[in-house]
Amino acid sequence: MNQPAQKIRVRSDPSSKIISIATPGSTDSISKKSVKQQDTWFVKRGETPILITVQLDSITKTVKLKPSSSPAYWLNIYFNWGIGMLVDKNNPKRYAYPANTYLNMKDTTVAISRLMPVQKGAINFSLSLSFINLFYMRSVNERRPFGGVFGFQAGIDYYYRHNTYLSAGFGAGTDHGIGEYIGKGYYETGSSLFASIRNNHNIGRFDLGYGLCFLQLGWRNVTFGDTINMDQALKNRMVGLSFNTGYRFGKIFWVGMLYQPGLFNVSSAPALDYQHSISFSFIWKLKLAARRER
Repeated sequence: MNQPAQKIRVRSDPSSKIISIATPGSTDSISKKSVKQQDTWFVKRGETPILITVQLDSITKTVKLKPSSSPAYWLNIYFNWGIGMLVDKNNPKRYAYPANTYLNMKDTTVAISRLMPVQKGAINFSLSLSFINLFYMRSVNERRPFGGVFGFQAGIDYYYRHNTYLSAGFGAGTDHGIGEYIGKGYYETGSSLFASIRNNHNIGRFDLGYGLCFLQLGWRNVTFGDTINMDQALKNRMVGLSFNTGYRFGKIFWVGMLYQPGLFNVSSAPALDYQHSISFSFIWKLKLAARRER
């Protein structure tokens, strides 16, 4: 499944410059850049770390990029109960270098990360599809939990600093499918609508955010059959907080959790009232605008 050579992407912060990528004991670059992608390099697979030389003004530093066993090597466990690992054990093609590497040089140290910081001024469109929704809300007679699988969120992210951005969005969720309370001649459902604004931080592959939300948690009691019509509905309109966390898997794909506790009920008494909405989502972030990067 692996070719003898691997394409990797190595980038540095705008203040520094990559001089060469070479094997230990060699002063010649073992990789070559493509014409269209100046930060793309092609390196021969193997168990030997490659050396990356970076220059900042008059300071030159060299860092090691270590290989590891590639996913194709570990797939032997699934396809042939690991027997293929014995065949591939001494094959240099079993190894892979990190596909993306970003070097940030400060003073005399070089920090290595897998993700390039998002530049100030970038704007993303965010779309989320919820696979779990959890509500805790007030009905006419009591508070109770609801849960379901259908929901969505959409919004805009604006980076006002590197790796720090403001997000504004809206969304909805429902318990239809698995979360209704069903009794003789009736069923109860829960749903949510919200709008939020948050301050967010990218920390490696993680995303953390906090802010405010306007949250509407809706409860309905629906009668059916020969039962006397006793349909009821209640909309709890809340002002509260908004917290999110996410983990990034690729360039645009994330998995995240959004927790929004409502603290102040603006639609009915008592005014101080705790209810909440929690959702777990698949997230896609598409770049709308960005500063030109080196």
